[in-house]
Amino acid sequence: MKRFLLYFLLSLPVMAHAQINLKKGYIVKPSGDTVRGYIDYRERGENPEQVRFTKSLDEKTLSHGFEDCSAFGIDGIVSYEGYVVSVSQSQESLSYLSKGVDTTSKRDTVFLEVMSAGDKISLYKYRDKIKTRFYIREHPNSVPQELIRHVFLNPDKDGSMVTLDRFRLQLINVNRNFNGSNGSDEAGINRLRYTDSDLIRFVEKINQVKHVKQRVSKTRFFVGAGLNVSHASYSGQTRLAEADAVSKTSSLPTFSAGIDYLANPSIGKMVYRLELNYSSTNGDIFREGDGSYSYSLRHQFKQLNLSVIPQILYHFYAKEKMKVFISAGVGLNFPSYKNNQSSATHIIRNESDVYMDQVVFEDFYYSFQGKGGVVFSKRFELSAGYIFNTAITNYSYYNVNINRITLGLNYFFGAK
Repeated sequence: MKRFLLYFLLSLPVMAHAQINLKKGYIVKPSGDTVRGYIDYRERGENPEQVRFTKSLDEKTLSHGFEDCSAFGIDGIVSYEGYVVSVSQSQESLSYLSKGVDTTSKRDTVFLEVMSAGDKISLYKYRDKIKTRFYIREHPNSVPQELIRHVFLNPDKDGSMVTLDRFRLQLINVNRNFNGSNGSDEAGINRLRYTDSDLIRFVEKINQVKHVKQRVSKTRFFVGAGLNVSHASYSGQTRLAEADAVSKTSSLPTFSAGIDYLANPSIGKMVYRLELNYSSTNGDIFREGDGSYSYSLRHQFKQLNLSVIPQILYHFYAKEKMKVFISAGVGLNFPSYKNNQSSATHIIRNESDVYMDQVVFEDFYYSFQGKGGVVFSKRFELSAGYIFNTAITNYSYYNVNINRITLGLNYFFGAK
């Protein structure tokens, strides 16, 4: 199982790069002609510099850049328009803030994401490695203007950060162009934040239209059950850790419930999961006595474990009817124990000394896990996982450890 997960992790970048996710859409040629077909839609942290497009599912996708594509879109999801615009270069990451205002910018050809379009003004967004920017285009002007916000360190006061929201004055001027001077409107504009929702609301008010965008839920809930195949063992300086010690495998049911957050529900490749899991283990470690030691040793216990497991899932194969994923997570374990019994039996006299709770277990510990699985029919998830060998005691010279193999079936509620 460990090798299986390792091979998956190593091959993940290659498989993710090769995976195509075609959605119905269009491209607009520089001539103005619209060509309908299918676009390879991928999760992006930045605006694309090109788009892969095909007219038919039977044909290969071809890359289109600014020279042969002026706009493109995916039906009901997202659209982009290409422009030559001024792009500010000032940083907003705390580690790279300038001391004083940085007004540097560059002219660049970029695809701007359309956030809200109307007959008077349109709002766009542009994200690159530096930061997120918003642009306003007043019709019939052909070039969008960046809405300026500066974040910098105060040169007159060490350790002080300043945010200069010049975009509010820009929006006030835009509002005056269409509605004249209005103190009430301008007071509201001065409270706007540099966010999608606030700026879209401003644009819709100017255009006197509200576009109702179909909302796709980014969360889903799940419940599940499965099999927990666990193995308890000793390590360190104790006879129960020696090579001839025997540990029985425990196979018991496990139950789980949780919530998923989908980074992009339209694609569903990256998922952040928070899972609550209940499992149990019957630990039984035995070592037969021999000529060098006349006692047979045995340790038995039952662990009841409640764990909270934050995880990251990546679906490297994603089709409409089936997705294949791999995940990694950290378990926060809150165990309790029953029947914690240690015994030593003389191999000749057959007399036993029994000690209850001689071994003291931790009441909290971390564990690391990997998992792979398949989602089918959008509602069911079948998975197999491995929880790496983890110490559940805290002794200097030896420890009791548990590793697990899990098989599970989850059922999803909410977003598909």
